[in-house]
Amino acid sequence: MTLLTQAVMVRANIDVDRMSAQQKVELADEIYVQQPNLLASILVLPRYGVDMLQLEVPIHVLLVASRP
Repeated sequence: MTLLTQAVMVRANIDVDRMSAQQKVELADEIYVQQPNLLASILVLPRYGVDMLQLEVPIHVLLVASRP
């Protein structure tokens, strides 16, 4: 089991911040292949009143947590 330390999460956050939009789409595609329900649980949020600007936060968290 991998331990997610603060240093690992900080590095992952920096990596995601530096990604291009295309790289983020590719990472989201990888997440979809391995955990489609996890991605779907975030993408459904607009149906519950979350606007697109607010949706960026949970998507960013998902990308950071999924960063290899």
